[in-house]
Amino acid sequence: MKRFITLAGVTGNTTTQPSISDLAAAMKAITSLYSWVEFDADSVTLDSSGLISAVADKSGNSRGFAQATTAYRPTWVDKVVSSRPVARFAGSATNSVFNRLDFSGTLPSTGDITKIAVLKLASTAGGVQEILTDLVPAATKHVLQVNNANLQMADGNTNGNLTYPTGLDATVFHVVASSQDFSDKLGRLKLDDGAVSTGTMTATGYNTTMYMGASETPTYPIAADIAGAFVFNADLLADAHAADLATVTAYIKARFGL
Repeated sequence: MKRFITLAGVTGNTTTQPSISDLAAAMKAITSLYSWVEFDADSVTLDSSGLISAVADKSGNSRGFAQATTAYRPTWVDKVVSSRPVARFAGSATNSVFNRLDFSGTLPSTGDITKIAVLKLASTAGGVQEILTDLVPAATKHVLQVNNANLQMADGNTNGNLTYPTGLDATVFHVVASSQDFSDKLGRLKLDDGAVSTGTMTATGYNTTMYMGASETPTYPIAADIAGAFVFNADLLADAHAADLATVTAYIKARFGL
């Protein structure tokens, strides 16, 4: 008898695993999915220098990212992770170099939120580098960031209100995630397949703007290859959403060969 594996509506078996298209369909069926970007050739708009001026939202919600300022645009690089392309952010606070993509939608002003990114850092000695942020840390309500090798969630503190116990490795791609649960007043962090870290959050809401790669000032630029970013209007790191998180994890692992 074959053993069947069911994952949020996707069924495979020990000899035939779910296809990428099946896993993607399961992802799109998550009701809290708010924005989903990857840097495939058919999703990005490039300028004449091969820089990314826009990336479309795969969720169907028309909430992608764009950058009107040429100097801020990250570079599109093909076949970096499991033959998938990335956006290469070459930020440097020391050299005043900023690559940033601006969210073309608005974040919801109420409800929980989760931000997930697939990335590889250029260095684990870059200080504070913002992955997905709404404002500068002093005024922020929700930032997914790193501080050197440390994954952090900040909701009003440059140094991060919550730091994950395991550091990132700049030689490999990671899946990083942070969430805020406003009903429980908790912030959560997760790195790859590690356990969820939980801490008390200080923010009571969040701003509706969002940026990838640096804040709006801009400050705290990141130097990293980003392969994908996912936003949910729910706390996917909470136990109540474990099935949805498993669906997202299965898709990301299959898509990016992690």
